[in-house]
Amino acid sequence: MRDAPEHLYLSWDCREVRVVNNHFAYGQNTGIILDGTAQHVIANNTIEGFRVGIEARGMSEIKPRDRCRDIALTSNYVHADIGIRLSGECRGFAITGNDFINNTEAAVLIVDSGGAGKHSITGNVVRKSVYGGDFFPLPNSSPLQGGIYLGDAADCLVSSNLLEGINPGPALSAGPGGGGHIITGNRILSGEGQGIDLSAAKCLVENNLCT
Repeated sequence: MRDAPEHLYLSWDCREVRVVNNHFAYGQNTGIILDGTAQHVIANNTIEGFRVGIEARGMSEIKPRDRCRDIALTSNYVHADIGIRLSGECRGFAITGNDFINNTEAAVLIVDSGGAGKHSITGNVVRKSVYGGDFFPLPNSSPLQGGIYLGDAADCLVSSNLLEGINPGPALSAGPGGGGHIITGNRILSGEGQGIDLSAAKCLVENNLCT
């Protein structure tokens, strides 16, 4: 499996699958693909060495039937260029308690959402690993660490996340095509550039500490 482009694929016709306590390592592209599928739990996995750790596609590329929705992504360790990418009309994801390490592009990236959303992104740790950082420098290692980027998603809850050493900023952003987010109680520290950048309308932003 190590040399396979993707390691796990759940298609549109899968429901209520539990993917727990696995180690996915050093594939060529994506660790786990959720292709227009719904109602799963992805928990307690180590995912490392991929271009994308977990990719959710709003509608299946094989048989567009339903939206990718109602999925829990919790307590995973994700070391990939992009930790979790939600593309298309994904709805109702709970992204909670994950460790995102050395994600050079983004920890959580939402693209082409078309205003879909209603995701809860809570209690995650996003930080540059000590390997290649100030504590343990490595030659030719990238200084980049991405944050949480909501794109044009709508009605998301982003709370109690710790984002450290995001470079370049912002650590957390939301685009103008969505809105209605609650962004509260996040700790953003030791980053480069802006902490929070919102161009989305009708958001509640409070009790965040950026230093």
